[in-house]
Amino acid sequence: MCRMLAIKRGGSEGVSSLLEALAKAAQHDVFDNMSSHADGWGFYAIGDQGALHYRSVTSMWEDPTYALIAKAAGSFKAMIVHARMASRGEPKGSPLFSQPFLVQVNERSVALAHNGSVNKARLAEWLGFRADLGYVTDSELLALAASKVDFSIAAELVERLREIVMKANAAKGALNLLAMVVDPRSASASLACLEEHPQVNEEYYAMFSFSRDAFKAFMSSTVAYYAGLIKSDLSVDSDYVNRCTPGEVEEA
Repeated sequence: MCRMLAIKRGGSEGVSSLLEALAKAAQHDVFDNMSSHADGWGFYAIGDQGALHYRSVTSMWEDPTYALIAKAAGSFKAMIVHARMASRGEPKGSPLFSQPFLVQVNERSVALAHNGSVNKARLAEWLGFRADLGYVTDSELLALAASKVDFSIAAELVERLREIVMKANAAKGALNLLAMVVDPRSASASLACLEEHPQVNEEYYAMFSFSRDAFKAFMSSTVAYYAGLIKSDLSVDSDYVNRCTPGEVEEA
């Protein structure tokens, strides 16, 4: 159970307000009885001059590095940020369990963030993964599954990952995904979002998109709420915001 945010920008638009909204959502989730997503956080971003991948076991709002990253975030053109609340039985206590996970697939870099849960044993068996599952999260297995499929952009990757979960009979709860695929030959980045979950906790699992000119973003419901983009009943409070359609992959 996590909160997450993805941004792609083509100009000088600021990102600080959305990052601040994620930090607030991580500390007090209005759609989950004011619970905290305190089991770590992470950030992956790419810009014209470089890339940054940071993962911490410290909660986002308590990590002094957050302020440094937020200050530098304006220099990046695409990013995924994730605040973690570990599912029951999942490992925690190490920054290596924090998301987003970053994997190299052929010549592409893939960053993946996940909110929900899948059957880890079934997914590992389908992937042929033999390691001790006590030290691997279900979300990391999803990231590793990227090496098993063909794709060129993030939307294709997310579709293939959903297919893998179905083929492995590993569907367990929500499968909300944010993905970024970076092609180093062109330094271009694509984003994709999937909102898929049982018909429960609608307010919590809802995902929203923001689009204004060259600025695109996908975010968890609580992030949109703290950013002033939606109301507590999930109604949209901005001309630039739309509810992501459950079951459909959206891209930027």
